[in-house]
Formats: sequence, structure tokens, C-alpha cells
Amino acid sequence: MNQIGGNKTMSNSRIFPMLSTAERDRRWERTRAFMREQGLSALVGIGGFNTNRLQPYLANTNGAGGAVLFPLDSEPVYFGGAWDIGINFDNERQGLEPWIKDTRVSFDPIGSLGEVLEERGLKKTRIGVFGVTASSVPIGGSSTYPEGVHLMEVLQGVDTVDVTTEFGLTMLKKSTEELALVRQAAKACESAAQALVDECHVGALVTDLYAAVVGALIREGCNPSPIDLLMTVESEAMGFMAGHQWFYPQRQPKALEIGDVVVAEIFAWYGGQDSQAQITIVIGEPDAERLHLADVSRRAYEAGVAQIRPGVKFTSVWKAMREVILDGGCWAASPVTHSLSPVLLVGEMNAGLMEANVDPRFKAPAFVPGYNDEELVIEEGMVLAIEPCSALGYKKGLLGGAVIVTHDGSEELNSLTLHMQVAR
Repeated sequence: MNQIGGNKTMSNSRIFPMLSTAERDRRWERTRAFMREQGLSALVGIGGFNTNRLQPYLANTNGAGGAVLFPLDSEPVYFGGAWDIGINFDNERQGLEPWIKDTRVSFDPIGSLGEVLEERGLKKTRIGVFGVTASSVPIGGSSTYPEGVHLMEVLQGVDTVDVTTEFGLTMLKKSTEELALVRQAAKACESAAQALVDECHVGALVTDLYAAVVGALIREGCNPSPIDLLMTVESEAMGFMAGHQWFYPQRQPKALEIGDVVVAEIFAWYGGQDSQAQITIVIGEPDAERLHLADVSRRAYEAGVAQIRPGVKFTSVWKAMREVILDGGCWAASPVTHSLSPVLLVGEMNAGLMEANVDPRFKAPAFVPGYNDEELVIEEGMVLAIEPCSALGYKKGLLGGAVIVTHDGSEELNSLTLHMQVAR
């Protein structure tokens, strides 16, 4: 037998924050209070990929493809496939207590939901549903069309109510334990941004840039996900949500050259909490326009953060940022700010695009791509992504990070990503 690594010993003092059963009880109490307010007898969640689905929030498990039934007056049930239940079983053998004790193997979680609704007398009651919402931000997860049809068949005779937005609003204000997870996710974003900067040099392949980010995120305990990174590497690009052509090869992975600009948005999910960071890296000396974009975006970031404190309207944050971007002669190529976990409150994007020097096919009026309540005020414990992207034509200056609303102002969680970086 070959021995690898000899007798090396290694100590690692890093601490990864975790949620307690007290946090479970807090979430469940809040959920039941919500159900009473809405006149619901139960909540049902079937959503697949999305960090805000109910499985992580109510069951503290990844549970993609599983289903949660959360009744008002009886114990919740989690349905998952054998692979998911197997993980829970192994966890229990290691002394880890599952949040939902009634966890069942089911290769048809939606059908199993119907059986339990029947046995608990919930078939003709009013039930809140997640996973079939038409919302552009699928809080509670998203499901396929066949899954949605199957769920509606199972829920025949039930008064179903889509409570996606309403429940999402209750998730915005974070507990102390949740904020610890947010800080870990923000730390991961910062580490990933540093790894990206370190990897950026003339000749580097974009595949290596992506690998550096994903590796840094996983080292900090964050979920690997299809959207760890949105990135473009050209000096001019209409969007920054490209750069992954190597997954379905249409061209060879690009090697960086002097004059290229890496514009990236990094996502980190830790324990069901989301953090994001945005960065612009210029390969070689930035020109005057690029310096101007960096300056405008930095001032827009500062203007947004200056607004953040309890009692201030959410719209005041993005309107202050929009003013700086437009006054700088730029257009806003991002929603400039939005809430985190869930991404529900969203600022306006495309301000100034109608007047911008771009192909007429891309011209569109400004709009708010999420939930919009002009009177909603931010509260202590909420988390915002402050992410201005100032644009001149197709040139962009994107920067930003996560900010926690504190009792008297804000706590900024990122630093490297708040300034344009230069690499060679």
C-alpha cells in the first residue's frame, strides 16, 4: 500500500459559524406568527435551486429537490430522496440533531405531501405555497413546469395562496446568528476577489480566473453553485453576465492581454445566507475613461452607504446612487443595490440607457426588476448589496460589496472590491 504525505500533522484554527437550535426555534416562531397573520394552516415548499428556498431556511439542509410541509399546529415534515436522507442519517450518527425530526425518504416528495395533508386534516384549508411563484426572484425556490402541475393536482380542494413576497419580507431582518453567516459569506467573497486579482496577469486563461474564485469560495465553506461568478474579460462589453463559453465551447478560452478589463460579480452562499461582491480589474494602465468610471462608481457607492440607517426609505439608497451616476455622464448598468437573503428589494437599473451611446437594440427605459414599495424603510439587521456599475457606452466600472444595517448606521463587509484594481 502506498503512503501519501508521510506523518505530517496540520492544525487549522479557522472557525466556521453554525446555527443553533435556538435560531431554529426563532425562525419557526416567526414562521408560525406569519401564518397566523396570513390565516394559513400550513406552508408548502417544493423549490429546487435557489438559496432562499424553504429547505435551508426551515430545515437547515440543502435539500435541492426535496419538499417541506410546515403546518401551523403540528410538527413539520421534510421529504427527500435517499441520497439526502442518507446525509441526515450519517449526521445523526455523528451527534448532529436534524432541525426537522420527521424526515422521510420519498422519490415523489410532492405526492408524499398530499398524503400527509390528508392524514393531518389539511386538505380543505388555506395553505401558503412556494416554488410556483411568477416572481422574477423565486423566493422559496423555483420548480419545473411538471413539478408545478403535479403540486396543483395534489393540492386540489386546497385554498392555495402564493405568499412568496410576503414571507420574503419577513426574512430580510437578520438575527445575530444569521449575521455571523453573512459575515462568513462576505469574507469568502473578499478571499475570492483577492484570488481573482492574483490570477489576473497577461496570458492567464479565463478558465483559470473562474477556478481561482470557485476554489477560494469552497475553502471558506461556501456552496459550489452554477453562478459563483459572472464575468466578462473584454475592454468593452454590453453585459457582465458572460464569460463562460468554455462550458459549451464556442471559442477557445481567452488569454488576458494588456488593455483587457475583467468585470466580475462574485456570489457566496454560506448556510443559506447570501453575500456578493463586485470588482473591476484592468490589465495594464487604465485610461482616462476607465479612471472616470472607477471614480463615479466609488462615489455612488459612498452615496448609497451614507443613506443607510434604520428608518430610511430603501428607495433613498438607490436614488442617491443613481444621481451620482447620471451626474457623472454615465448610465447605470446594474440595479445599484438590492437586499440579500432574499434578493427581494431591488434598486432601479438602466437609468440613462436611453441616452447612452450603445446599439439601439439595447436601449430600454429604466425599471425596477424586483419588489418595489416606495414607502418601505430599512431596519437594523437587514443586509444590502451596494453594487454600482457606471457605464460609458460599453465600458463599465463595477464595484461593491455587502453592507449590514446597524442600530445607528451601517457595517461595510468588503474592502478590496470597493476600488478598481490594476494587474499586469
